[in-house]
Amino acid sequence: MDGIRSSKPSETGSLAGTEAGFRKKKAFSGRVTFQGLTNSQLSQIRVIPESGSCLIEPCNESYDQVDGLWVMGTQGDEWFKIPDHSEAWVGEEPRDFEGTAHFRSLKIYYRSSPILHFVGAIRNGLKNPGWVSNSGSTRSPLPSPW
Repeated sequence: MDGIRSSKPSETGSLAGTEAGFRKKKAFSGRVTFQGLTNSQLSQIRVIPESGSCLIEPCNESYDQVDGLWVMGTQGDEWFKIPDHSEAWVGEEPRDFEGTAHFRSLKIYYRSSPILHFVGAIRNGLKNPGWVSNSGSTRSPLPSPW
């Protein structure tokens, strides 16, 4: 598992704490929560931390300071981008969400701040979390492990 850190259920789930000292935390970076997934499903996902230091094999818990996710089996070189001011849930449906970006049997729900909608409209960029191509302005800070 070179370049991949395994998260243990006993850890806090905050990437900011495990990445402290490497890079300054972003105040409004992305967040993802995994809930109700099997070990098999979790093994096919890697969390991309905002710091870009190394991929994280997730557990059923929340992670702050997230840039996105790599999911095994996506078409081409696509990854799930979680922009700043956004939150995503993978697995069980949360109480309050704006949209979905499901992939096969993997259920992904998201919500974004109105700030992201405004900035995305001005810059003609992302307005919500979603599947993006790994190129240009949406290039992942870490390559796919698959």
